[in-house]
Amino acid sequence: MYRLGARLFLFACLAVTCGNSFVAYAHDDEEDYFHEEGAEFYSNYDDDINECFARECCSECDCYRPNCCCLSDNQYWLRGDALLWWTRGMSAPPLASASPPGTGVDEAGVLGTPGARILFGGDSSILNDSRWGGRIQGGGWLDCSKQIALEGDWLDLRGLTENFQASSDGSDIISRPYFDAVTQMNAAELVSYPDVLAGKITVSANNDFQSGGARLRWNLGCKDLGCGNVSRWHLLTGYRYSRLNEGLVIREELESLDPQNPGTFDLHDRFLTRNTFQGGEVGMVYQAQKGRLNCELLTRLAVGATEQQVTISGDTVTDDGITTQKYQGGLLAQRTNIGTYQRNRISAIPEIGLTVGYQLGRGWTASLGYTAILWSRVVRAGDQIDRTVDPRLIPPENPPVPDATRPGFTFRDSVFWAQGVNFGLSYRW
Repeated sequence: MYRLGARLFLFACLAVTCGNSFVAYAHDDEEDYFHEEGAEFYSNYDDDINECFARECCSECDCYRPNCCCLSDNQYWLRGDALLWWTRGMSAPPLASASPPGTGVDEAGVLGTPGARILFGGDSSILNDSRWGGRIQGGGWLDCSKQIALEGDWLDLRGLTENFQASSDGSDIISRPYFDAVTQMNAAELVSYPDVLAGKITVSANNDFQSGGARLRWNLGCKDLGCGNVSRWHLLTGYRYSRLNEGLVIREELESLDPQNPGTFDLHDRFLTRNTFQGGEVGMVYQAQKGRLNCELLTRLAVGATEQQVTISGDTVTDDGITTQKYQGGLLAQRTNIGTYQRNRISAIPEIGLTVGYQLGRGWTASLGYTAILWSRVVRAGDQIDRTVDPRLIPPENPPVPDATRPGFTFRDSVFWAQGVNFGLSYRW
């Protein structure tokens, strides 16, 4: 009698409403049991297969679908992440050098001469510090049976800046090294030298990275291992946009210490790059949940076109106390490479991510994860510098040098990557 009453009660609940929680019905030939956790009730039949009626499935869309417990991950979701990430450092040739006191003026700061050392540049350690950023993701199922969803995301890494400065009143030897196109030997331009120049060199580098996308999420299937223990597979197809901007600016502020030739000099070399990617994206998401714990594994690949743009500029301002004159060109930026250059290249952006979450309460989940992104075929500011210079071009160019070709410009591709830890909070409803 008790078993018959239980069956009648369950069928009555099903006929009137989907209930205020998950309601399960029993199979005639199998043993019924109930498990209560909050307001959720489950039934088991046919070995380990669960069939439930989720409130989200029934009440809002008035439709029925088997395995609603498995599919019931709420209709909409929104997640915000704080990012602590690292990016691949920028490479640049030696940009500042020094020599010990007593070095001759012809060897001051010249790489390869006794005692000469690099003060800045010469490796890929520029802009490789950690930085903070943010990411927001959200979406919602487009149908009651939760077979297809629309979602989007936006990631922004805070712009990172690195500055270097070296200055002297003339007591120290500071220079800017380069390779002489005429003599085919290392050379250097003086920044500070006793009784010749007092000066300061400043190098400023910066970059910022953004990425966003919109996609459809297809439910390939889910397995209900018992309500509260669920695994799902989702296919992602959509659009990806990414942008990487970088800049490298070198400035010299010089003052002559020669009473017979007084004056000041202000030089700038600027190298700016911009990469814009647009393409299609495909990926897979695996989700697993056990009680309050859940994890998500993401893999996706975007393939498309990267628009590469490089802008090089330079100028020199001289002031002898009577007149001020401005010339085109500094040291590494001359009329032979100054300009804006642009091209498109096919590139790819793979991404992987692992996130572990803990449900704090109804709808709220805190998460900790790791993400890695790689972007092939980008142009970076430091790579666009040609350190071979024709010294006859250094302003003022007098007389003009019609056969000068260096420094020149050639597109130089590189690979950019970003990776780090994500601290997130999500809400589902």
